[in-house]
Amino acid sequence: QKGYKIAREGLRTISQFKDGEFKLHQDYFQSLEKASPAVSQHPHVESAIALLLKIEEGAGRLIQSLTRSNAFTKEELNYIQRTLMRLLHHGATTIGTLHAVTGGEGLQMTDKARLEKVEHLYRDMQDHYTFLQSFSGEARTLMALRKMESLELQRSRATRGLK
Repeated sequence: QKGYKIAREGLRTISQFKDGEFKLHQDYFQSLEKASPAVSQHPHVESAIALLLKIEEGAGRLIQSLTRSNAFTKEELNYIQRTLMRLLHHGATTIGTLHAVTGGEGLQMTDKARLEKVEHLYRDMQDHYTFLQSFSGEARTLMALRKMESLELQRSRATRGLK
């Protein structure tokens, strides 16, 4: 009788340990699905979103400027527009991933892994913005060169009496 009681109590104790251990593991894995405020409120989250807005504004201004200049053919403008659309798509995808990482949409990640991903995505957005600046600079330089070339041609024709 006494032996059965000791065995029963021992099994109950083991069961409680097992249930407690399971609960700890369950809580841990559930915590991996949620981003902490340190992740969701990281300064690079807001900065990455701000960069996407700058990219959208810059791309819009560039297309307007180049279209009004009449310095590019329709095919060239289409190429520029396709390039900018791909850039905007990549930026939106990056921000979508950032939202998933910081919002905890079913992703099981530690906060350390989430912070590393936030940093990586922020660097991606910086790269996208740098590309826009470079691409925009090159397109504007080409536009200016073509305008100067057109003016030189007009001057040359005027001095020679040609139309």
